[in-house]
Amino acid sequence: GLVLDAEGFLRCLGRFQNLALSEGSRMPKLLPAKSHFTKLVIEQVHRDILHSGVSQTLAEATGRNSEDL
Repeated sequence: GLVLDAEGFLRCLGRFQNLALSEGSRMPKLLPAKSHFTKLVIEQVHRDILHSGVSQTLAEATGRNSEDL
């Protein structure tokens, strides 16, 4: 399921919800595909990993704790 957090982000509820992890790991933020903010996040990750490519950028962006966004 999906929930709206206190900051207005949609978060995904799933199988990690009951684990002893941070909220960002248990309930990741969902970013809209066509938003300017999402584009900025992806561009920053791409630069952070030294322009490694699409699949590496996606893996890094989805693996980062959503609290870092």
